[in-house]
Amino acid sequence: MKRDSTVSIVIPTFNRSGMLGKAVQSALEQTVHCEIIVADHGSTDDTPTVMKAYEGRVSYLRREQDNGPLFAWADGIVSATSEYVHITYDDDWIAPEFIEECLNLFERDCAFVFCAADIQWPDGGVVHQYKNHYQTGTHPVQVIEDYLFSIPLTISPGCALFRRKDILSAMLVDRVPTASHYYRGAGTDLLMFLMPLLNYPKFGFVNKPLAFFTAHPGSITVDATANAEKALGLKRGYEEIRKYYLIVKDALARDRGRHLLRRATAMRLIRRAIRHLRRIDSFSSPKRSDRVSN
Repeated sequence: MKRDSTVSIVIPTFNRSGMLGKAVQSALEQTVHCEIIVADHGSTDDTPTVMKAYEGRVSYLRREQDNGPLFAWADGIVSATSEYVHITYDDDWIAPEFIEECLNLFERDCAFVFCAADIQWPDGGVVHQYKNHYQTGTHPVQVIEDYLFSIPLTISPGCALFRRKDILSAMLVDRVPTASHYYRGAGTDLLMFLMPLLNYPKFGFVNKPLAFFTAHPGSITVDATANAEKALGLKRGYEEIRKYYLIVKDALARDRGRHLLRRATAMRLIRRAIRHLRRIDSFSSPKRSDRVSN
């Protein structure tokens, strides 16, 4: 398979051999050439057999141990060789023009590009997501920041295109150091959208449903939101991510890092000087045996 693609499509998977083929095929049918990586973490079904049909066209990463979805995402993205990355989940798929239309809007000053999406339910019902939120084009990041703070979870990365370096930076932060609540896997997807906003003035949006999500009982999000305890854990997890983002944003705006570094450096110099003076004092003070008694 060629390795000179502009975009890598990463498909993390676990025990969904019956759905995986549609996701892979949609990646292969893109109107621009893409590197395609399937990251299989611990599947015990016939996923390896399904993937044999794509030998030579798709890179297949097979790990025997399942450490959760985030590790599968990270494995595929670390292995990607392209400047841009898209994640297609193994129970979803994308329209043939998805990558091309997102790339057309990905300007140098864009944080990311995403599109409208359709959620397809088993009974045939369709729910439109993000449709007509914005016009096709680029928009100020404040608009999308406000939206990401107004919803309980986040936009699905399954309808977005990111820079590989940005998505890796976000994924390396799993449990943020400021968090008092933690729900495994909750928030990394939000970080993918929020953290790039600190470095770019715009984001892109394609006002067409080019990504398609399957809602089913085995879906991670559907399963979590159907359980009150899990739903609360998710909500708190995403709240911690927003709090962390605001702390970082405030620190950058005030240049707090530079001021704190100067202060820490000054304190270290002061402590070093004090230790030095104490050593001089200990050498210059007369020993007990040398003191004159009155």
